[in-house]
Amino acid sequence: ATDGELDDPDAVRSLPAGSRVVLVGHTPRRDLAVASIDVPRAVVSGDTIETRVGVVAGSGGARAGSLTIALEGKTIATSPIDSLAPFAERTIVIRSKLEGSGGPSILRAIVASPGDAEPRNDTASVAIDLSRAATAVFVSTSPDFDARYALAVLRGSLGIPTRGFFRVAPGEWRIEGALTPVGEADVRQAVREAPVAIIHGDTAAFGPPRSITLGPLALIVTTSTEGEWYPSAAPASPLAPALSGLVWD
Repeated sequence: ATDGELDDPDAVRSLPAGSRVVLVGHTPRRDLAVASIDVPRAVVSGDTIETRVGVVAGSGGARAGSLTIALEGKTIATSPIDSLAPFAERTIVIRSKLEGSGGPSILRAIVASPGDAEPRNDTASVAIDLSRAATAVFVSTSPDFDARYALAVLRGSLGIPTRGFFRVAPGEWRIEGALTPVGEADVRQAVREAPVAIIHGDTAAFGPPRSITLGPLALIVTTSTEGEWYPSAAPASPLAPALSGLVWD
């Protein structure tokens, strides 16, 4: 049985012989649903993050409504949503500050629209790890796409609560996310006390890199060379024979 709104109607031809398709009649209904929610999975409490929420309208479209972002049941941001045509999709980006006690937390995206026919698809939830302190500090003197991508990998794929600082002009620093001004002395202190420090761009901006922090240090050097470089091969590791017999945990 189907409502007739198939993305791939040609798939019917692959059904076994003797199959029967029943078209169920229905009237268009206004509906607004949350289709997706994209947010860093590791966040330092007090930082401003970007939440991307995908919304979609039903067969009758959706009237103008609102989107609410809530952390552990407490509203932290709202945004209006314009009316949508039938089956239209839209991505809404909201910046908000996340504050709370450390540990796993639930972030919810909730939509509301007059005449909404199906309330069960109005909410989507995602679990995030809210940390009281940054596990890594990321400093960039040349904030670009690579810097933003590196932060996304740290917070998302690796799940590391990371605080970022961008130098937007000589001697002028901003906290990544909210772009709040911050003094260079505060940036130096954050790097010095960081459990893991990552410097992107001018790695000698604060002097010899190894002298500015006591913990593990990673350096990402930017160049003016056009294009991108990727490793294509590497020699065999001298540790391979010793590790080959280990049992994976």
